[in-house]
Amino acid sequence: MTIDTSPAPLLSLDEIAVARSALGLPNRRKTSHRNHFNSLSHPDWVAMEKRGLATVRLSTEPGAPHTWRLTRTAAEAALLPGEKLNPEDFPVHD
Repeated sequence: MTIDTSPAPLLSLDEIAVARSALGLPNRRKTSHRNHFNSLSHPDWVAMEKRGLATVRLSTEPGAPHTWRLTRTAAEAALLPGEKLNPEDFPVHD
């Protein structure tokens, strides 16, 4: 019997879907053009934030949506082959 020791995926399929939406993917340039998702609450974003894969800026207005952003690690995990992150949203630091 063989035991699968490969690591679990970083993001679930549902998390990949909301992450790609936050990144503005897919598009013809195959490059992200944003990094935000606005919502009062969302279970996938709450789960990603708890695991350190997203941040949230809570709204100060009652009933207004919060702004969720992906970390670079989560954003990279949501990319398909040939896609890349916009360096304006995800600058590379030396």
